[in-house]
Amino acid sequence: MAKKPTKPKAAKRIMRTLKPGEKIEDSGTYQSDMSKKRATFVAGELAPPAPLKGERWRQVFDPGMMKK
Repeated sequence: MAKKPTKPKAAKRIMRTLKPGEKIEDSGTYQSDMSKKRATFVAGELAPPAPLKGERWRQVFDPGMMKK
């Protein structure tokens, strides 16, 4: 009996999310998970309210923000 082809395992990345009102650990661009709104957050401040009820903020990589 032949083996079934297997899919490669995905990299295990930790997806850090913030609830509104939590302290921001890393400055950067964040995106809300449902409405996809983006905002720039500064470390040490509190995360602002999300656009929709029950949403969280997650940090995203924005290549336009990189310094050359």
